[in-house]
Amino acid sequence: MKVSLRLVCFIAVLISSLEADKCKEREERINLVSSANEIDVRSCPLNPNENKGTIIWYKNDSKTPISTAQSSRIHQYKNKLWFVPAKVEDSGHYYCAVRNSSYCLKIKISAKFVENEPNLCYSAEAIFTQKLPLAGDGGLVCPYLEFFKDENNELPKIQWYKVILF
Repeated sequence: MKVSLRLVCFIAVLISSLEADKCKEREERINLVSSANEIDVRSCPLNPNENKGTIIWYKNDSKTPISTAQSSRIHQYKNKLWFVPAKVEDSGHYYCAVRNSSYCLKIKISAKFVENEPNLCYSAEAIFTQKLPLAGDGGLVCPYLEFFKDENNELPKIQWYKVILF
């Protein structure tokens, strides 16, 4: 009786893991362009009801997960994909897979990294445009800054530069 009960449990686990291997797939429609030679962080674009499992990152259609070793230039730390620093040749497709025993979702994102334009410290293709009103107060936003909080939940020191584009 114990043997047959164990066999039934084993088969149930096997079937649920096979079901989880059949991932639903989705492609993110927003393609972010970032500057090469800078740190870049990507998060898995999940809807609130989709975050119900372990997140693992892959490059292209590779079956090998991206390294979790923080000494690797491209690595996964917690649920984020880190490029330290990003290089132009890192451009391409990445997949984040959310998986548990009965669910699997694979999301394709496109990453594009571009070099700075000659004699400039930025690329117009990767610029985060902001406009401030002439009259009144306004605030500048440093995008994705929350990714860089330290273990005490504190932000790094920020140095702002003024660039005028015409």
